[in-house]
Amino acid sequence: ELIEFWGGKTVPGKINKFSSNKREAAEQLLTQYEKLLNFLKAHGALLNVAKSEYFMSLDNFQRYQVVRSDDLAKKGIRAFGHEAAQIKAIEATWEQFSKMMWCELLYQAIKIFVVARITPKALRQLPGYDVEAPGGKPEPTTLISNFYSVPEVFLLHWLTFHYNKIHIAEPKRVMNFEEDLVDGGVIAADRKSVV
Repeated sequence: ELIEFWGGKTVPGKINKFSSNKREAAEQLLTQYEKLLNFLKAHGALLNVAKSEYFMSLDNFQRYQVVRSDDLAKKGIRAFGHEAAQIKAIEATWEQFSKMMWCELLYQAIKIFVVARITPKALRQLPGYDVEAPGGKPEPTTLISNFYSVPEVFLLHWLTFHYNKIHIAEPKRVMNFEEDLVDGGVIAADRKSVV
């Protein structure tokens, strides 16, 4: 529902009532997550490491692995030892692994549906932003990036503008969303500048 709200589009394959049979319900859930991943990928999400079974509960993941190995056995295909070891390692750290997958999915959804809406016009309408102020108009060279999309670069510029508005004596350019935001100083300056 959150992704539908952000994207303004209906996600295909949404199941309202699951089967009472646990095995069938796990298969329905797997299909729903496959369609969700395909929907996000079709809109530009980078989720190549995510598999639909990674979003299930541990019980459903284990149930899926049993069904999968049964299907492979019926076809005469034997699962390789490294795959079984990899599955055991995933199961041992399932809580952290599942959280990581969900966080990545949400990050990508935010990136393609929310951050993508940031345009030069939208930037000028953001609270406390003045294009005419020193540092308000982005320099053309700061908008070029091989790593970030144009909306992400505009967001970094907006954060830089507000940080420098508060920290006049020690200005800096916000270059990324990890190292520069880790201590909370940039976000605090942004909030203080806007309020």
